[in-house]
Amino acid sequence: SFREKGFVPYVWNTVWGWGGEDRAYKLANAGFKVVLSNVSNNYFDLAYDTDPADPGYYWGGFVDTKKAWEFAPLNVFAEPITNREGVRLNVKEDFKDHSRLTEEGAKNIKGIQGQLWAETVKGEDMLEYYLFPKMLGLVERAWAPAPEWVSIEEEELRFETLEKEWGVFASRVGSFELPRLTYINGGVNYRVAPPGVIVKEGKLFVNSNYPGATFTFTIDGSEPTISSAKYTEPITISEGEVRVIAFYPDGKKSRVAVAEVK
Repeated sequence: SFREKGFVPYVWNTVWGWGGEDRAYKLANAGFKVVLSNVSNNYFDLAYDTDPADPGYYWGGFVDTKKAWEFAPLNVFAEPITNREGVRLNVKEDFKDHSRLTEEGAKNIKGIQGQLWAETVKGEDMLEYYLFPKMLGLVERAWAPAPEWVSIEEEELRFETLEKEWGVFASRVGSFELPRLTYINGGVNYRVAPPGVIVKEGKLFVNSNYPGATFTFTIDGSEPTISSAKYTEPITISEGEVRVIAFYPDGKKSRVAVAEVK
């Protein structure tokens, strides 16, 4: 049989809602050595988000650093599961008949792997953009102990703990890893996420995935630059269009985020 001949499946086709979500676990439980290559967390040629300006495929959903970091290799059903459109799925109902990984099956999981298919890669800068920083999430899951949130049974508490643990990891990325990527091997073309921008009750609020960013903005329709007005705290905006950009110390910048004030 394939198993006796030492075949090692690299299981990738695990898009939530397509029916193969437990394929890797079935194989591992049956005695195959398995490498988890789940598309929903580890396909790095999928776009970071839904913005059409962000390159990448979306047939398997969207994969950003947090999605890679959320991968729970030995219990994917503990993750905050969404379909390709980002709609949260009901794990207890939608996947109640799917196979879970047994204790013996877990011994057959040989590791996890990220994939980057090159047909959309146009040069080294684009390669690095796809890989960083989302690959840091994969590295964390491959080498660090299983996070606390994965073992929490109660869903609300599990996801609350997940968000706290993600905050700690994101802080490390912004404070240590992005500065290192700025200089390692002459500098890596990592992606700077567009800032989150919202206007509430006449005030502009801005945030970012990671600490360390500087925000600048314009209100006259022009593109913000590093020398534009700096955002340091919520400011009053009366009307018009606010354009905000995030910069990191090496001058690497995000796309422009836009908020309409009506």
